[in-house]
Amino acid sequence: MLVNRLISLVTGFVFLLSCAFCPVTRAGVIVEFNTNVGNFQVELFSLQKPASVANFLTYVDSGTYSNSIVHRSVQNTPFTGFGIIQGGGYDTVGNTLPTLPPIADEVGIFSNLRGTLAYANAGPNTATRQWYLNVTDNVVFDTNYTVFGQVIGSGMTVVDQINAFTKVNANGVNNPNGPFGNLPVINASLPGNLIVEPSNLVVVNSITAVPEPSVGLLLLSTALPVALWRYRRRR
Repeated sequence: MLVNRLISLVTGFVFLLSCAFCPVTRAGVIVEFNTNVGNFQVELFSLQKPASVANFLTYVDSGTYSNSIVHRSVQNTPFTGFGIIQGGGYDTVGNTLPTLPPIADEVGIFSNLRGTLAYANAGPNTATRQWYLNVTDNVVFDTNYTVFGQVIGSGMTVVDQINAFTKVNANGVNNPNGPFGNLPVINASLPGNLIVEPSNLVVVNSITAVPEPSVGLLLLSTALPVALWRYRRRR
């Protein structure tokens, strides 16, 4: 009997090890935004918005979101009527980052509620790489902008901090209608910060996919201790 139990235990252990690198299928891919203000994670709606998520992950995997900036921040006031932070389109010196062809909208299912991730666009079916995060409930956007992710955990603490930074109009006289009319800046009260420097900007150092746990590791963390406990009880 003892030999049979040992064989069963070893066989089960070998099976778990054989699946140690089998990925777990989950509803959404999780990505981490690493910024100079702090990090936060977003779960992408892979099943419900497959084309939008695939497009976003193409930019993530190529690393072209690295060293981009949050170039727009709007706080919800009676004048604005909405609250967001927006990024993904420009580097730290204001250059436009290269884009892939635009994708078709996938509006619906999810609403532009606080904490959701969506695509900025210039009209229907024109979204490319620029994203925004809803700091408030912005349901007025639902018919025109695709929501494809949700901030998880305590990540909105970082998003709110970014949204609270002082905004400056950095468009310049030669481009008064440019994209930097509500540019969030760090340490805006310090002398000399009227001239925007890269060190004053909210920089997205990287956006990376969080590795999925494996079947084997999950089972090893739960099944193996139980099996050992049962074996000890039967001795």
